[in-house]
Amino acid sequence: MAKFKAQKGPPRQLGMDPLLPLFQKGLALHEAGRLSDANALYQEILRKNPQHFDANHLSGVVAFHTNRPEDAEKFYLRAIKINGRYAVVHFNLSTLLLAQARFAEAEASSRTALALQPDFANALNNLGIALRELDRPNEAIPFLEQAIAKNPRLPAAHCNLGIALSQIGKGPESIACYSTAIELNPGFFEAYVRRGIAWNGVGEFAKSVADFDTAIQLKEDAWEVYSNRGNSLHAIGRYDDAIKSCEEAIRLRPDFCEAYVNRGIVYQELGRIDDAIADYKRAIERDKNSFRSFYNMGNALAKKNQFKESVASYESALEIAPNLEHVFINMADALLKLGRVEDSFASSMRAIELAPTSAMAYNNRGMARIQLAQFDEAIADFEQSKAINPTSDRPTFNQAFVQLLNGRFEEGWENYAERYSLKKLLEQRSIHKPIWTGQDIRGKSLLVHFEQGLGDTIQFMRYLKDIEPFGAHVLFAPQRQIVELAKTMDCAFTIVDADNRDFDFDYHCPLLSLPHAFKTTLETIPAPIPYLKADTDRIEKWRSKIGTDGFKIGISWQGSTGHIDLGRSFGVSEFDGLSKIDGVRLISLQKGGALAQLDSLPAGMTVETLGDDFDEGSQAFLDTAAVMKSCDLVITSDTAVAHLAGALGIKTWVALQFVPEWRWLLERQDSPWYPTARLFRQRSRGDWKSVFQQMEAEMRSLA
Repeated sequence: MAKFKAQKGPPRQLGMDPLLPLFQKGLALHEAGRLSDANALYQEILRKNPQHFDANHLSGVVAFHTNRPEDAEKFYLRAIKINGRYAVVHFNLSTLLLAQARFAEAEASSRTALALQPDFANALNNLGIALRELDRPNEAIPFLEQAIAKNPRLPAAHCNLGIALSQIGKGPESIACYSTAIELNPGFFEAYVRRGIAWNGVGEFAKSVADFDTAIQLKEDAWEVYSNRGNSLHAIGRYDDAIKSCEEAIRLRPDFCEAYVNRGIVYQELGRIDDAIADYKRAIERDKNSFRSFYNMGNALAKKNQFKESVASYESALEIAPNLEHVFINMADALLKLGRVEDSFASSMRAIELAPTSAMAYNNRGMARIQLAQFDEAIADFEQSKAINPTSDRPTFNQAFVQLLNGRFEEGWENYAERYSLKKLLEQRSIHKPIWTGQDIRGKSLLVHFEQGLGDTIQFMRYLKDIEPFGAHVLFAPQRQIVELAKTMDCAFTIVDADNRDFDFDYHCPLLSLPHAFKTTLETIPAPIPYLKADTDRIEKWRSKIGTDGFKIGISWQGSTGHIDLGRSFGVSEFDGLSKIDGVRLISLQKGGALAQLDSLPAGMTVETLGDDFDEGSQAFLDTAAVMKSCDLVITSDTAVAHLAGALGIKTWVALQFVPEWRWLLERQDSPWYPTARLFRQRSRGDWKSVFQQMEAEMRSLA
């Protein structure tokens, strides 16, 4: 109640009142701030005359200021019953009701006060507060403006007008109001707090911090101000100070939910995702209806690729606030990464309904449409996303995926050059030299550097040989673990390290931009198979170990973990039918955690493993290449193994999901990238059964 103040008003029972001397003495004590002594006299008057208007009224004022709201209301109502024609009593009742958050009743009392005294500035201010708190800011603003017109030096009215203006999105105008309130009352705590929040809203974070600092000087135990200050410090990159400010809020108020949320957001920005999640959980323990806690925890869980838990957190956020488009946008992305394509599409549709100008919502719907094989519609969504936000490169990159997948290479490579992953990579590597796009580089040096995964590097290093006629000195920077594999290429280049370079160069080209530089079409894909070689000694080693019996199939069933592998991989048990074919031997080429699946094979299924020394050490795929050369066939999901087998010219079957990576194109059984590859495709999303039935039928004819 401290921010509200009741008014005594002039006494109404004068003249021949026999209790007048006693009342005047009480009034003098009241004026002197001796509220307890004044109240004792008021109560003595009321014992002698319960109908004494002024004693009832001022007893209510004293009760209000001594934090006895029930007594205050009782005395005000008695005074009104005795004589309801005095505006100040209705005003004081409205002030009490505002302090108790009884806003509808406060509105009624304020209107009664104004009916009795239309120019009552403080009553106009109270009515503005009530309407503002009832979420009717447009109605509140005229009354607050009238209060200021009646009394321009009323700081509270300026502050409350600022709050109402901020509610309707007029941040700069609200700042002007708070500033006037502070000029009139330099110690106005709430005005500094509100202006600090408003500065934050318009991106003036340093000014926001300054206002919060002043507010803290006025009230050191203001835990909410410390929390808001943490937000502003976070925005200007002062992360340690932001954390300390939130921690001070928590020290002052250990049950303050928002301080944990704000600290969690800073932790998340710093990449301390587990700490962030722990803070969001603490916040939820303190307030199970904290939308920000559930929403931000959903974002943090998505960062850890825990998409199932992320979706559950978003759903909890939507139970609290069901119509916020950014939750549906983020949830759509998480659902897509879970393979819940229809649900992702529905979430994007809801986001578009709520925010028809959301570029990200259209982009997400386009991504879902790709998986639904609605390619033209997906392109239209990406175009709409770009029209709304021309600065975003994500929809352009996603368009490129669809165009390349459909064999539309000319426009696809053009859009693929705008990929956001490339911009991030160039920023990380601080490469500021011009990108080679096919211009004359004779006598120049060209750095070709890896960009994405190992499979991408293996697929596109084929272009190094095509650079030779341009007469440039080529510096090639592959991932460190495939340097030795790269050296088996039959063309001239120097191996370098792109991340620790002590060399100079004239131009550079990310490996996956080479097709754009060469203006590659389906007909001009360089396919000089093989362009990689396996080491002869290793081949002899593994051939002698594996032997020559049977039809030997090297198998790999899972690529790198994470959402990028979602839908591409399958369980090793899918090979069960193939393993039952007479003469077939399954030899594992798999590395990593997926090997654990071999501990629970179906009954009668056998998969041979190659021991702990298989591809051990820092260089990847050297043994894998040799083992492949010792096999009759390689069967794999869409992994680096598929690219290695294709680059070695080995007969390879690739099992592909319903909508595969763009490089495998659509519908066709062959690959223009790898002439020795045969593609087996799902007939519907998640349908690996039909893929392996096709393989088994083909294998029986071979074996």
